[in-house]
Amino acid sequence: MIWALPQMAIFSRRTIQELIDQSAKFLPLRQTQRHTRNLEDCSDNTIPTEWELAILVAFSKLGTVFAEPETGSTRPDLLFTPRGGTQSILLEIGTVSDKHLHQNNPFDQLMEDFGQRLRKEFPDRQLGRFHVDVRQLSPLPTYRGERVTQHLRLPKPHEFKRTIFSRRFDKFLASIKNVPTQAHEYAVKDHRADVTIRFEPGARGLSAGHPVYTLAHSKTSNPVANVLHSKAKQLKSSTLPGPYGIILCDGDCDLLSRRHTNDWSSFSLEEVVRHFFRQNTSIAFVSVLTVVTDNSGRIGPRNLRLHHRLFQNEAFRSLDPAMQESVLKFHSELPPPARTPVNARNHLNWVLQTGKPERGNSFEGGYSMSARSLKISLRVVQELLAGKTEMKTFQDTHGFPTNPFLRNLEQGCLITKIDVEKGAAGEDDDWINFTFGDPDPAVSPYRTPKK
Repeated sequence: MIWALPQMAIFSRRTIQELIDQSAKFLPLRQTQRHTRNLEDCSDNTIPTEWELAILVAFSKLGTVFAEPETGSTRPDLLFTPRGGTQSILLEIGTVSDKHLHQNNPFDQLMEDFGQRLRKEFPDRQLGRFHVDVRQLSPLPTYRGERVTQHLRLPKPHEFKRTIFSRRFDKFLASIKNVPTQAHEYAVKDHRADVTIRFEPGARGLSAGHPVYTLAHSKTSNPVANVLHSKAKQLKSSTLPGPYGIILCDGDCDLLSRRHTNDWSSFSLEEVVRHFFRQNTSIAFVSVLTVVTDNSGRIGPRNLRLHHRLFQNEAFRSLDPAMQESVLKFHSELPPPARTPVNARNHLNWVLQTGKPERGNSFEGGYSMSARSLKISLRVVQELLAGKTEMKTFQDTHGFPTNPFLRNLEQGCLITKIDVEKGAAGEDDDWINFTFGDPDPAVSPYRTPKK
């Protein structure tokens, strides 16, 4: 059976389709259909479903998997028995994000609204540099563990126009227009907002700053701890006595992906997990999966990799060797990521807002060229031939000084060979290679042979 191609977030569309096909071999039809729906709707379920499918398929390569077994009042995500082992383990898969923290601190929405107003007010050019500074609602805690409201002093987005972008703000922009050679400042400081916008002439750009609100100032009240305790409760509600394990996946969570913090008032991921272990001795381990970049600034499977961290509780020692080996190596069976969680969430939001059909990442804009060869995106060329892309757009996108096909044709050099170079694992595009021959008398002047 061929399933409808789903949306993509962290993994490429080709990878997701392969995961659907592989999981359909051991999942009931209703579960596969539910996974496909979740992947297609670009909702909060899309990224968790991707992670769940990838992990199910990874463990299926190491032993026997039984997804959502009936164990009392709950259905854990996975019952796994390793190949060559006799022990089984119940696993819960959780995706952690800072979504609620971002909703309570709508800084990104503030910057988006501000940028739109700048583009409307200064459509032709930006006169100088703008800097936006937002302060927090409550002071820093005096010691670690103190409960603190991690909120920026910002109103709800629907109140921005009344509280921040008011008539006084319009006068601020008007004064910049009138006197663009002087510095200007606009501030809103009351119980609803603490925002300062500064304008500096002579420079260009838009910058911003705010206190970090995603740090864990409590071991028990943070996104990671919330998911851990929820998953532990589900596992303990099953009729199976254990052992139990939890796999945490990054859905854009700062605490999960942050390697180090110099903030004395916050706790690290390891401190949060160790505290959880002391309260939940039956949980044998917590595995953490994050997406790591190579610091190149680019995304895609060539520049991203999955990072696995395993936190072991005392109960981990009671697992048989086959089980321990599977827990230690299952991440090596996972597919390569194509996007970071933050890129994935932004992309899904874009798809929802624009209503445009989902397409995987292409090699558009990339190419390599010599006097007699051209290597370029296969999808771009097919869209060009199909008439979906105009030749001028094609040429401008790649920055060609002249159309390479036209240049070779004018020189009388016809295409002598075309071959397709498949993209790497986890990529949603291929390369097409054109080879041009020597001048052909069919489309070029006659030549006098050299003696």
